[in-house]
Amino acid sequence: MQRNLAETVMGAVVLIVAGLFLYFFMTTAQIQTVQGYSVSARFGNIGGLQAGSDVRISGIAVGSVLDRSIDPETYEAVV
Repeated sequence: MQRNLAETVMGAVVLIVAGLFLYFFMTTAQIQTVQGYSVSARFGNIGGLQAGSDVRISGIAVGSVLDRSIDPETYEAVV
Protein backbone atom coordinates (compact mmCIF):
# COMPACT_ATOMS: atom_id res chain seq x y z
CA MET A 1 0.00 0.00 0.00
CA GLN A 2 2.88 2.34 0.82
CA ARG A 3 4.40 1.84 -2.65
CA ASN A 4 1.15 2.75 -4.44
CA LEU A 5 0.85 5.94 -2.39
CA ALA A 6 4.43 6.95 -3.22
CA GLU A 7 3.84 6.33 -6.94
CA THR A 8 0.63 8.37 -6.86
CA VAL A 9 2.31 11.28 -5.09
CA MET A 10 5.27 11.19 -7.49
CA GLY A 11 2.90 11.17 -10.49
CA ALA A 12 1.00 14.15 -9.07
CA VAL A 13 4.26 16.05 -8.51
CA VAL A 14 5.37 15.36 -12.10
CA LEU A 15 2.02 16.58 -13.47
CA ILE A 16 2.13 19.74 -11.34
CA VAL A 17 5.70 20.54 -12.41
CA ALA A 18 4.79 19.95 -16.07
CA GLY A 19 1.75 22.22 -15.69
CA LEU A 20 3.84 24.96 -14.07
CA PHE A 21 6.42 24.70 -16.85
CA LEU A 22 3.71 24.97 -19.50
CA TYR A 23 2.12 27.96 -17.71
CA PHE A 24 5.51 29.70 -17.40
CA PHE A 25 6.28 29.07 -21.07
CA MET A 26 2.92 30.36 -22.30
CA THR A 27 3.04 33.54 -20.18
CA THR A 28 6.64 34.51 -20.93
CA ALA A 29 7.01 33.44 -24.57
CA GLN A 30 6.05 36.03 -27.14
CA ILE A 31 4.45 33.70 -29.66
CA GLN A 32 3.24 35.52 -32.75
CA THR A 33 1.36 34.11 -35.69
CA VAL A 34 2.66 34.80 -39.16
CA GLN A 35 0.22 35.77 -41.88
CA GLY A 36 2.61 34.67 -44.62
CA TYR A 37 4.86 36.41 -47.11
CA SER A 38 4.94 37.10 -50.81
CA VAL A 39 7.26 35.36 -53.24
CA SER A 40 7.59 36.21 -56.92
CA ALA A 41 8.87 33.98 -59.70
CA ARG A 42 9.65 34.56 -63.38
CA PHE A 43 8.70 32.11 -66.12
CA GLY A 44 9.00 32.02 -69.87
CA ASN A 45 5.51 30.55 -70.16
CA ILE A 46 2.73 30.32 -67.56
CA GLY A 47 0.19 28.56 -69.75
CA GLY A 48 -3.31 28.75 -68.24
CA LEU A 49 -2.20 29.87 -64.79
CA GLN A 50 -4.79 32.19 -63.24
CA ALA A 51 -4.84 34.41 -60.16
CA GLY A 52 -6.19 32.30 -57.30
CA SER A 53 -4.58 29.06 -58.52
CA ASP A 54 -2.97 26.88 -55.86
CA VAL A 55 0.81 26.86 -55.43
CA ARG A 56 1.87 23.29 -54.66
CA ILE A 57 5.08 21.69 -53.45
CA SER A 58 5.15 17.90 -53.84
CA GLY A 59 1.37 17.96 -54.28
CA ILE A 60 0.69 19.89 -51.08
CA ALA A 61 -0.97 23.31 -51.38
CA VAL A 62 1.31 25.89 -49.75
CA GLY A 63 -0.21 29.11 -51.10
CA SER A 64 -2.02 30.70 -53.99
CA VAL A 65 -1.23 32.94 -56.96
CA LEU A 66 -2.11 36.54 -56.13
CA ASP A 67 -1.30 38.23 -59.43
CA ARG A 68 0.45 37.70 -62.73
CA SER A 69 2.08 40.24 -65.02
CA ILE A 70 4.65 40.64 -67.80
CA ASP A 71 8.07 42.17 -67.15
CA PRO A 72 8.35 44.99 -69.74
CA GLU A 73 12.13 44.56 -70.10
CA THR A 74 12.52 40.79 -70.37
CA TYR A 75 8.97 39.84 -71.39
CA GLU A 76 8.96 37.09 -68.80
CA ALA A 77 5.81 36.23 -66.88
CA VAL A 78 6.03 37.39 -63.26
CA VAL A 79 3.84 35.39 -60.88
